[in-house]
Amino acid sequence: MAGWIDGAPSWSHGIYDFGLLYNEQTGWQRVLQCHITVCKQDSRSGANVHISMYNTQGAEISVYRPNTAWAKLYYYPDQNGALFDNGGPRSGFIRNMPCFDVIKPKAFECFYEKYPNLRPQAPLALGDESQWPSL
Repeated sequence: MAGWIDGAPSWSHGIYDFGLLYNEQTGWQRVLQCHITVCKQDSRSGANVHISMYNTQGAEISVYRPNTAWAKLYYYPDQNGALFDNGGPRSGFIRNMPCFDVIKPKAFECFYEKYPNLRPQAPLALGDESQWPSL
């Protein structure tokens, strides 16, 4: 059921349900549920996005369940809006999952959807005259 879920807490901009992850995706012998949470600037931990894994034994959870995540990985924006890895409980497990290369870009996409003004801008190619504004 991938998509933004209802019932996100007031300290967040939203929770994105990435869905169930199986052994081929996690490298582990259990089914996990993945949620991506985008926090508001005034939340306890400030503006960030975190990836949460829930050990659900295959049951899908599509609601917010506080303090029940088995593993978390936090990303915070620097002064230029680029997100940096800030660890979290069992974050190494998340980073080493075979499907991490799919989850991480989705987490970044969710963050920049809620904070479009922080999205890093590509620099202009100064050597390409077609990119210059007309005078």
